[in-house]
Amino acid sequence: MVARHTPLPLLEALLRWRESESPKGAHDASTYQKKLAVECIFSSACIRFAEYCPQEGITEKLWNGLESFVFDWLINADRVVSQVDYPSLVDLRGLLLDHVAQLLGALSRIRFSSVTERFFIELNNRRVDTPVARSETLNIINGMRYLKLGV
Repeated sequence: MVARHTPLPLLEALLRWRESESPKGAHDASTYQKKLAVECIFSSACIRFAEYCPQEGITEKLWNGLESFVFDWLINADRVVSQVDYPSLVDLRGLLLDHVAQLLGALSRIRFSSVTERFFIELNNRRVDTPVARSETLNIINGMRYLKLGV
């Protein structure tokens, strides 16, 4: 209900919360665990936000920011929290990637052209056949599994 009637203050509050709760400093398993937990909560809230917010409810810059958040996680998840270095965080990382994929699906409901355009741009940027590019490509494709086609 809040997303329908006062979307801008709600999204601004979510962004402030994310910034205030994101851990800074050390690069250890507990720091990454907190970072993943904060991002899971934030993305879960953003899914609900995007499902109910009218397209004109927030600025194009904020919509683009949400899209960037999603694609940044899809592309960089392996660099941020390596499955090899932090095997105990694999499930939480997988949950976050599922949440960002769901958020991308919610965004596609009202921004289909923008989401699919970014999808193809990111795929084109990874046309080289390297293990890193392959992994990023698979993450991007997997992130599109909740895409909603406008009917």
